[in-house]
Amino acid sequence: MAPAPDPWTWPDWSQAIRDGTFGNRWDDPDGAYRVLYASSSRFGALLETLARFPPGSRRGG
Repeated sequence: MAPAPDPWTWPDWSQAIRDGTFGNRWDDPDGAYRVLYASSSRFGALLETLARFPPGSRRGG
């Protein structure tokens, strides 16, 4: 569930969205640093992925 070949590679700044973040809930709002998200289980990774879409959200489709 991570980008190959190295899941611990920081996301490239070129992937940041217009506000300077990567669209995740713990991203730095000033766009000064990046965050790696990790989980000890697949379920935890799924929940962290879905956290960007709050209930009732129409984002993404």
